[in-house]
Amino acid sequence: FVDWAWAEVAAGEGRHDDARTHLEAMVEHALAAEFEELVCLAYRLLSQQAARRGQHRDALLHLQRMYQREWTLRAEAIASRETIVGWQVELRESYEARRRLQAAARRLERISMEDHLTGLPNRRLAEQVLAELLAQAPGEPRVALAFIDIDDFKLVNDRFSHRAGDEVLRSLSALLKHGVRQGDVVARLAGDEFVLVLPDTDAATAGEVVHRIEAMVEAHDWGALAPGRELRISASVAQARTGDSVEALLHRGDTSMYWRKLGRARSRDA
Repeated sequence: FVDWAWAEVAAGEGRHDDARTHLEAMVEHALAAEFEELVCLAYRLLSQQAARRGQHRDALLHLQRMYQREWTLRAEAIASRETIVGWQVELRESYEARRRLQAAARRLERISMEDHLTGLPNRRLAEQVLAELLAQAPGEPRVALAFIDIDDFKLVNDRFSHRAGDEVLRSLSALLKHGVRQGDVVARLAGDEFVLVLPDTDAATAGEVVHRIEAMVEAHDWGALAPGRELRISASVAQARTGDSVEALLHRGDTSMYWRKLGRARSRDA
């Protein structure tokens, strides 16, 4: 699904040759993984792309390859040639065959945008949402980001096991979702790092959201997951500025978090 995602990006930017290359790589990887459903989806996407570019012969060829693979899959489970012929006609014309392919596409789309451990949106989706918000108000965007990570999270894994660490991440994810407002987006960037994308929000309001979440984390019974453990988080806020790109805003937030944690470490050492 990574190849498929890059193909969508390339097609959206008008780089059709790159899109075709990614889709062909998607076929190869799906074949290597014996993921036949993904192979069929890749051929369908290649057919649609060729048709949009007026390459009808290639479009038909890819479509035939898709039907051939699906025909082969069903043929392995059917002994009677008469049944095989009836199924082939049904497959080409039935709504159910199209529904399965559409469902597979939606499932792959969801997987590509979702963090597998917490169920939260992943970095890719957070960046996509942020890009859309910045594009909607290029003059003076009212968008804020809140960066959150767990203090000394490595100690949780080292002392209580990675399984306990995973449970801590899931519990914190649930707290973050309950602590934000409707329309806000909570995403996991990587490891113990999270970001809140806060539309129509200034830095002061973002700070209020962060303080509410800090209070929820402090009040939560972390001992149920890791006996004797108290959990603390660090948070920083970055306000969008005129002309900001997604990369610039994320970098500013990362830098703010770095200096905040460095200041805490120096204070603790002192």
